[in-house]
Amino acid sequence: MYPVHLGRVLKQVLGGAKPASTASKSPLSFTRTMEAIDDLVHTLQFGKDPDHPAISINPAIQMFRVLLYGTLLRVETRRQLANVPNGLTRCLNEVRRRFLDAKVHPGEMVGVVAAQSIGEPTTQLTLNSVTYDTPIIVRNKEGFIKIGFPYYGWLTAIQSAPVRMACKLGIGLIFYGEDGEVEYGGTFKNVNKSHESPEDWEEEYYKGAGFDTVLKAGHEMGIISDKELKNGCFDFYRSPPLEKIKELGIEMHWWSYYKRWLPQENYYYAVENTGFTPNTKRTDSTYTKFASIDDRLDPFHWYLAFIKFGYGRATRDACSDIRCGHITREEAVSLAHKYDHEFPKTHFNDFLNYLDISEEHFWNIISKYRSPNMWHKDSNGKWVRKVVVSNENIFGEKPKEI
Repeated sequence: MYPVHLGRVLKQVLGGAKPASTASKSPLSFTRTMEAIDDLVHTLQFGKDPDHPAISINPAIQMFRVLLYGTLLRVETRRQLANVPNGLTRCLNEVRRRFLDAKVHPGEMVGVVAAQSIGEPTTQLTLNSVTYDTPIIVRNKEGFIKIGFPYYGWLTAIQSAPVRMACKLGIGLIFYGEDGEVEYGGTFKNVNKSHESPEDWEEEYYKGAGFDTVLKAGHEMGIISDKELKNGCFDFYRSPPLEKIKELGIEMHWWSYYKRWLPQENYYYAVENTGFTPNTKRTDSTYTKFASIDDRLDPFHWYLAFIKFGYGRATRDACSDIRCGHITREEAVSLAHKYDHEFPKTHFNDFLNYLDISEEHFWNIISKYRSPNMWHKDSNGKWVRKVVVSNENIFGEKPKEI
């Protein structure tokens, strides 16, 4: 709980302001409102010292900032504040006053409930205390079995959740990092655009296997029960209606359109400015230590790519590094030969436990996606690729598998 009821603050400040639908002025600038909120939060944490490093803001204050963003950055709220003389300034001054009035001073009696709540940031705001979310496990499991895509639940959530929140809060602009289709290999349909239309999502992100398609398949396979299907527990993964997105004018832009996307340079920036550290050893199936290390499903996503298409994570990383000018094609081919075929064993048991499947079940699913155009068994009964990338022949060469 936070010591300021923003609804009451807005009611006090807005008073007799016209409803947002009939207000005459344009909304306050999104950027100006955000900067004003940031200034307030900085003051609440550090007083009026402008040089104090903002990175030191504690989690509770940071969450209060999010609460302010969610309430005051809404289009209708910014429009209402624009129709009141000094509306934003008065609103934030009142927030500041109520926040400071509610602060507990050293030695002040606070009571049992308040004392207990002091520990909440360590139990409610850290990843260490978060339990697995059942719907996303189910979605990842059915994605792995049905379409050979072990983080399908993550993919649908990262595409739908920001849009759902944008619809709820009236936020018209969403930023993602890179356009993966353009940066890492895929369709170039949107190569000269800063954003894509919602109509593209099912084709580009879900590859034709949209939410309802996979949900139905999961139900038919017995992964999703009748009760789960009916009670709406998977609605978080469903994008808002297309008509609603268009009505609100919501757009999803890629940062990579505005600034050249160089993973290696992004890594250097993160190390210098955020304290990011890479793994102590290289990632399975590739030669890098820093890229895409934030989950344990990703290695199996790339292993499925290796099974389906004959190229793995090392090829993907090397192709990106060639385009960025970091390595030569000859070096890339050598890296692909060395690491592409490596099985991601580091997190294999975690993967099996997470999806609640046996190792035998895992390999049965893998076999289902192994293309006969790419694979055959050698004289020892071992699966090997028929051809691999080559520096000598544009059509590839016979592999020297380990």
